[in-house]
Amino acid sequence: LTSPGSAPGLSSLRSEASAAASELRDARKASTLLSSQVLQLQARCEFLDGEKRAAAEEAKAAQHEQAAAREQLASVAAEAAAARLAVESCSSAARRREEALAASAADDRAAMEAAWRQERDALNAEQQAARARLSELSSDAAAAASARAIAEKALARERESAASRLQLTQ
Repeated sequence: LTSPGSAPGLSSLRSEASAAASELRDARKASTLLSSQVLQLQARCEFLDGEKRAAAEEAKAAQHEQAAAREQLASVAAEAAAARLAVESCSSAARRREEALAASAADDRAAMEAAWRQERDALNAEQQAARARLSELSSDAAAAASARAIAEKALARERESAASRLQLTQ
């Protein structure tokens, strides 16, 4: 071929080819990077699809649970209604029984009051006897305390006397 100085157009082509090769390398790097990003996005989309499916399944399970809860609530409401009816029935029976007892009690009240008075009188008598006994015990306790005080004084004098005699003998 010709010498480098003789072909100015060839140098220009070489520099263009070099620039094109550099651009091609940059484009390949960019393509590789974009491919990697596309794969990451695909993986993320697959993950999100899985999350979406799981959320749909959870929503379906929640709907089933909600339906079961509604059924249970209806059952509890029916039981509560039955319980209210039973309570009303019991209350009615209790009122009738109370009325019967009140009628019977009116007849028995005089006898009960007489028995109560007798019991009260007996308790009053027992209370008076207990007070008398307490008074006796109080005076016995006072006498015992007095005797104890006298005995303690005598013992103290006896100790002093013994101590004096002991000092004299030494």
